[in-house]
Amino acid sequence: MTKLYPLTLKLVNKKVLVVGAGKVALRKLQGLLGTGAEITVVSPEVLPEIKTLPDIQIIQRPFQANDTKGMHIIYAATDKQQVNDEVGRYIEHWQWFDDTALPEASNFFTPAVIREKGLIVSISTEARDPTRAKLIKQKITDFLLKSTN
Repeated sequence: MTKLYPLTLKLVNKKVLVVGAGKVALRKLQGLLGTGAEITVVSPEVLPEIKTLPDIQIIQRPFQANDTKGMHIIYAATDKQQVNDEVGRYIEHWQWFDDTALPEASNFFTPAVIREKGLIVSISTEARDPTRAKLIKQKITDFLLKSTN
């Protein structure tokens, strides 16, 4: 695999689509909150927690091909791989796409992120071991909280 290049993005006024509204989608949405992105969720079923998130447009229906039009970042975050595959078929070359269940279909990955006292730390295992990234995130967070007290 070609090495990855980490970035920190300004998402103000960028259009983000999340297809799916389960636990994985909830984690992605929580990370997007407060970024200024224009967030749209498309899913026939939506977790109650997602319905309470601010500044998110929810379209409660199955994915349609034109949902990806004009979107800058697209997450396929359903528990149905056939739906995620369908979303991927409509991605244009300039769009950033993450199939949360199939890293090889994605052209970017969202790292584990720590935001603490003006610091942003991201941890990536190149989508190979999210559990390990979560563990490292917790250890770094613990360290940062101890070192600032």
